[in-house]
Amino acid sequence: MAKTRGGGRVGSRRSSRRTQGLEVQVASATILKVNKRSTKKVSSSKKNLALTPTRKSSRIKNLAVQGPVTPEDDEIEDVTPEDVTPEDVTPEDVTPEDDDVAGEDKEDDKEDSEKDGEACLTGHKEQEEDIENENDNNEKENKEEALNMEEEMENAPTQASSLASGLQISEEVEQRFNLVKSVGEQCTHDDELRELLAKKAAPVCYDGFEPSGRMHIAQGLMKIMSVNKLTSAGCRVKIWIADWFAYMNNKLGGDLKKIRVVGEYFKEIFQAAGMNCENVEFLWSSEEINARGDEYWPLVMDIACRNSLAKIKRCMPIMGHSETEELSAAHILYVCMQCADTLFLEADICQLGMDQETVNLLARDYCDDINRGNKPVILSHHMLRGLQQGQTKMSKSDPSSAIFMEDEEAEVNVKIKKAYCPPGIVGGNPCVEYVRYIILPWFNEFTVERDEKYGGSKTYKSYEDIVTDYESNVLHPKDLKDALSKALNKILQPVRDHFKTNSRAKNLLKQVKGYKITRTALSKEMEALSVNAPNSASSAAGLQLSEEVENKYNIVRSIGEECIQEDELKNLLAKKPTPICYDGFEPSGRMHIAQGVMKVTNVNKLTTAGCQVKIWIADWFAQLNNKLGGDLERIKVVGEYFKEIWQAGGMNTDKVSFLWASDEINGRGGKYWPLVMDIARRNNLRRILRCGQIMGRSETEVLSAAQILYPCMQCADIFLLEADICQLGMDQRKVNMLAREYCDDIKRKNKPIILSHHMLPGLQQGQEKMSKSNPSSAIFMEDEEADVNEKISKAYCPARIVEGNPCLEYVKYLVLPRFNEFTVETDGSNKTFKSFEDIVADYENGALAPEDLKKALVKALNIMLQPVRDHFKTNDRAKNLLEQVKAFRVTRADIAVGYRFHSSWPAEPFLMLSDWQALLCLMLSQPCQDCLRSLRDSRFRWRYFIIWEEKNNMLRNSISDTTLAMFRRLDRTLRDTLLARSFIPINGVSLVSAHSFIRILFYLFGIFIDFIVLLKRL
Repeated sequence: MAKTRGGGRVGSRRSSRRTQGLEVQVASATILKVNKRSTKKVSSSKKNLALTPTRKSSRIKNLAVQGPVTPEDDEIEDVTPEDVTPEDVTPEDVTPEDDDVAGEDKEDDKEDSEKDGEACLTGHKEQEEDIENENDNNEKENKEEALNMEEEMENAPTQASSLASGLQISEEVEQRFNLVKSVGEQCTHDDELRELLAKKAAPVCYDGFEPSGRMHIAQGLMKIMSVNKLTSAGCRVKIWIADWFAYMNNKLGGDLKKIRVVGEYFKEIFQAAGMNCENVEFLWSSEEINARGDEYWPLVMDIACRNSLAKIKRCMPIMGHSETEELSAAHILYVCMQCADTLFLEADICQLGMDQETVNLLARDYCDDINRGNKPVILSHHMLRGLQQGQTKMSKSDPSSAIFMEDEEAEVNVKIKKAYCPPGIVGGNPCVEYVRYIILPWFNEFTVERDEKYGGSKTYKSYEDIVTDYESNVLHPKDLKDALSKALNKILQPVRDHFKTNSRAKNLLKQVKGYKITRTALSKEMEALSVNAPNSASSAAGLQLSEEVENKYNIVRSIGEECIQEDELKNLLAKKPTPICYDGFEPSGRMHIAQGVMKVTNVNKLTTAGCQVKIWIADWFAQLNNKLGGDLERIKVVGEYFKEIWQAGGMNTDKVSFLWASDEINGRGGKYWPLVMDIARRNNLRRILRCGQIMGRSETEVLSAAQILYPCMQCADIFLLEADICQLGMDQRKVNMLAREYCDDIKRKNKPIILSHHMLPGLQQGQEKMSKSNPSSAIFMEDEEADVNEKISKAYCPARIVEGNPCLEYVKYLVLPRFNEFTVETDGSNKTFKSFEDIVADYENGALAPEDLKKALVKALNIMLQPVRDHFKTNDRAKNLLEQVKAFRVTRADIAVGYRFHSSWPAEPFLMLSDWQALLCLMLSQPCQDCLRSLRDSRFRWRYFIIWEEKNNMLRNSISDTTLAMFRRLDRTLRDTLLARSFIPINGVSLVSAHSFIRILFYLFGIFIDFIVLLKRL
């Protein structure tokens, strides 16, 4: 019997049962024992093992799940001893021989090692005969197992001949299924894949890569084999060259030109190495998205709206990051875009690595959210290890960890020679993995050449045989490495030849090898997207301003409560006759006077000073912020209604452009979205979260991914519109400052000047700004005279107190700028004020009473609003728009509240109720039977929503809260409810772990409904 380098014998029976058809991985999971002839799960008190059968007939997912795990998030089944009943285990499944596998293995190992030592020392013929007998027994056992497996395979088509849907599966479909399934280490789900292949002759498979440096064999050879299998099975493969994704992930310093070169280099390798490109499309993400941006970006935004920030962060492994790392806003955008890619490319199958599984599952979840029946099937292939110990995957930044596709023969030999390859150990051994996942699938065999004294050459046809010999030291690491190097060099030789003989390929390789992955300054392409302003921003210090420029400066400056920076504004007005001013709004419900009268006054001042004003109708932003329930059609109606009001209210539109965000972005997406991505990648999440105020959010709220995308887009708007001046409210200051910071990042001297106007408070005490969801807090532009009189009469206006007095503020910011005076009737005489200081002086000393102030304010407001009223009464288009807008009850808060009152009245099947008064008025105005039926339905819907909201937040958003914070919110909510100041608000935070809170809400709501029922009966 020949000896091996490790001291063992050729053919020695040292293989453990754990290597026969099973791969064993230590994990902190429920304990399983898997019979080698079946995949029945049997509880055991032995070592914790997660067993992954290598047979195609069974599958157990071994997935690292971050965050809460639910059946909806991951198709993982926890197995406990209680899950296994005596009926699950039959004598056929468990034999006495299999029942004590570990003990038998230990005895075999001990016995074999003793025999090995005796054979090495004495070489007795008796020992050799024993070994031959063992080999005979082993062969006999293998034959028996092969027969069992054949029986299973014969039975398999019968079991798979029909699916749960009743669809019959032919032998040809089953063969295609086996071929496609072999691509993935894991498939979600087998039945869906079978049904897809049975129904669709040429399903679309999505694969992709980030162009980033040289290509290693994990990207090259494994992708080629996978693609060739898929095309052989009749699939169409779309390979997504993710250049914009590499840019967001800061690959190659974010240089798009370098990224493009690397993408072309990748294509050259695929073709040179043997990829069958007949049914393969290479698609550049930038080109495809630009060509169909009107389809792609709304999809991205919808995905962002429907997923919480916490859920998106759990997908960070797709970029090689952890959710606990310091992330940029681009990482959030990246996940939403990759999720959209699957649906955008109309992919039936996602064929990506195991590290991409979380985002593929996100795509399936999204299909559930939108009720899309055909979910993409997920095929996740194995991730090859790096060459050194402990490297879970190859790294381009560490050349010693990877073999590159154009490595010379000598380089391959050296790298494999130095690779981690411990004798007798298969787990975590990269050399053994490369044989399993590359050499055997490529050649269908693995030949080891060695001297006769070491056992002679041997050709392996199966991975199990290699494992058996390697673990028993029959196959020495040196022999394995030599054979591996030879096989790899044979595969890579055509690639080397191509890059030596083809001039284009040679030039691409030269460029790629010269690239270093570093953070670089902004490319010229991105600088070209910046504002078209003067080349240098010289200081205004010492600059002589003409009288005309001084007058223009005073007019423009009067608009803003704050100006950043005044000297820059003077310099701009002196050098640029027609500066561009950017203003904008989210179309969402009726327009109050802060949006109407103030904007008209400010725009007219700017045009008088020679400015060109671009008003950004932010329809996509309203959708991102869930205004009007995210209904884009309704949002557009409101946008048209806003335009009608401004024109009727006296806005000079000669130098004003109304620009719809969706139209402009779609038309110039090639410039806009790279700018958004660059802003996102240069700012971390903490900085973007601080901009939540622009959407009426706080940093501590539970946010969706859309609310991370929103500030980046608004910042990009300024540069897309080539704005010199940002004229927005004080609540938008943080995102405008973000734009100036971005200019510092890209070393751009001419920053946009920020003019932040005052935010008008609501009419009631303590209301910082007007609220559309609370009509009593605001005066709307088409309010009737009686409405204005009533609201102002009830407004907060304490005698002799100026601070926090909304009536005085309206005089200061609305009346005086429009009329340049304010006339008050007192005791039968009129007094006209020319300055706000004079008004304050009289009010504080009691000379001007609150009643007189209110009366004069009402008169002035009605004069301003009368043209708007007349327009909406006489103009048919305006009248129709107003009717539609008044019927829109859904606001951003409705997404959080989630309460819909279901009625049986045909005029409005669903009514959104924002306060107790609205509910009471509705109930009392309807027939008794309809009222009672709707109330019962509403109580059920209310309870159903609370259960859903609590479940969703606990499972999806991982929300937790302190007891103190919970009771503070409880106290505030109950106070507001009892005072009838607002309808019971519900949000994700207040419901978590607040069972007592929910019970109290039920009680209060029930009392109120019973009260309404009593009124109806009376």
